Amino acid sequence: MLLKGDILANADTPVGELALQPAVCVADVSTLAEVAATMEQAKISAVLVGDTTLRIFTERDLTRALAARSGPDTRAIDAASPNVVVAAPNLPLGRAAASMVRRGIRHLPVVDAGGVVIGMLGLDAVFRILLREPDLSDWVAEFDGVVADGG
Repeated sequence: MLLKGDILANADTPVGELALQPAVCVADVSTLAEVAATMEQAKISAVLVGDTTLRIFTERDLTRALAARSGPDTRAIDAASPNVVVAAPNLPLGRAAASMVRRGIRHLPVVDAGGVVIGMLGLDAVFRILLREPDLSDWVAEFDGVVADGG
């Protein structure tokens, strides 16, 4: 979703300056059924899970859990992705996008210096911004640089 305030955003815009989608967080004890209902109600495809250890739970995690025959009462934290990739607010949007594509992730929590999640950056919003740029060569160069340096 392209949010108000992102109209002038480009590949160099720090992600912390974007109108980020609020991150939805659920407790460690939340079940697959509860998290799926939360995601449906909020019209989102990822939530952060955890009171002490931060994990991300996405539609992909739900699909994997169901394929493994996990029941609706299974704790979502047990099916959530443990290695959450986060972005600092000063990370340029182009670099964030390149990193997301390279890592195969569609959701990037933006975390301030104190470790507080200030919002969620979705790949769909990233591409809506970047595809408006008249010259994508800067972003492509950024993407190539991220792939080359492994990050």
